[in-house]
Amino acid sequence: MKSVIFGRKAFTLAEVLITLGIIGVVAAMTIPNLITKIHEQRMYTVLKGTQSVLANAIRMAEEEYGDMGGWGLQFNSKEADAKKIADNLRPFLKFGIDCGTKADNDGFCCPKVMYKYLNGGTHGTKYYSVMNEYYKVKLMNGVSIWWRSGTQDEYKNNEKAAVFFVDITGAALPNMIGKDFHTFQYEKGGLRPTGGPGNMYDGDCNMKGIGWSCTYYALQNKNMNYPKK
Repeated sequence: MKSVIFGRKAFTLAEVLITLGIIGVVAAMTIPNLITKIHEQRMYTVLKGTQSVLANAIRMAEEEYGDMGGWGLQFNSKEADAKKIADNLRPFLKFGIDCGTKADNDGFCCPKVMYKYLNGGTHGTKYYSVMNEYYKVKLMNGVSIWWRSGTQDEYKNNEKAAVFFVDITGAALPNMIGKDFHTFQYEKGGLRPTGGPGNMYDGDCNMKGIGWSCTYYALQNKNMNYPKK
């Protein structure tokens, strides 16, 4: 029933409250999804930018020092190799904070967190931040990067000279492989996102998986809306 104000029909208080209630329910259902999509789009944008910055730094370092395979690396995934890569990248990759290979117990460069797989499982049993085979830095934009050299087998089989790990949100959530945590391999003369053609994780990006191949998926599809299976 409508009330009449100055000869015009108007909604009753009950009708207004019902309408506001419906709007509230719809907002509660859609706003969280919208926020998630905005956050994921931002993460994709930062990931894409980080890929470009890292690839350019490696390209300039190779123009100065030659192909990474000839940088005197032992390809044993040890501390000395990580430092050698840092020495050659430092002039071309601007470090906001340089933590080196020492244990980063305060998480200044490498977040002291245990990362999750997309399927909810926990990755690893030890923090990356305390491992001295990784060289750890934080860029000016707050992105954390750490790396190791390839192993003898990795270099022999795929010419994998180094593996770069990227956390685009630091210690902030979600701390999840394929979302804010990604990896790149420098192999066969180029920086390649994990999960591309020929990679051992190729085609395995979905919410039931572990997430390693999602770096390639995100960059190819320009989003992080991964298949459910």
